[in-house]
Amino acid sequence: MIDQLLSQRFNKTGNLIYLATSTNNTPSIRSLTPYYENGCFFAITSYSSKKTKEIQNNPNVAICGYFFNANANASFIGPMKLYPELSKKLAYYCNEWIQLGKIDINSDDTYILKIELKDGYIIENNKRYDIKS
Repeated sequence: MIDQLLSQRFNKTGNLIYLATSTNNTPSIRSLTPYYENGCFFAITSYSSKKTKEIQNNPNVAICGYFFNANANASFIGPMKLYPELSKKLAYYCNEWIQLGKIDINSDDTYILKIELKDGYIIENNKRYDIKS
C-alpha cells in the first residue's frame, strides 16, 4: 500500500521532494525531482556538489513532500550513464531540467542518488500510513 501511495504521489513530472542533510550540526535543505520505486527515491545530482560531500560524511537524511515525511539513508549508486534503465526513468521526470541545460545526463559528474526510506509517514484521504523499513 505504501509503495503504491508513494508512486502515485511522486512519480509525476514537475514533482519535488525536499532533502535535508546536516554537517557539524548545521542543517541544509534542497529540492529534488524524484523517481520512486521499491522503498527508495532516486534523483539526479552533481557528484561534485555540496550535497554529495554532506551525504558522504553523514548518510542519515530526512526528506519531505506533500503530506509526506521520512528519515532515510542516502547513497550514490554511480554515474547515470552506467545505469541506462534507471536513467531513462529519471530523465523522463527531470526532462524540464535537462531541456533547460541544468542537468547534463552524459557528464561523468552526473550521478544517481538513492534515498532509502527508514521510517516516516504519508497521509492520504485524511489517513496516516506509517513507513517502516
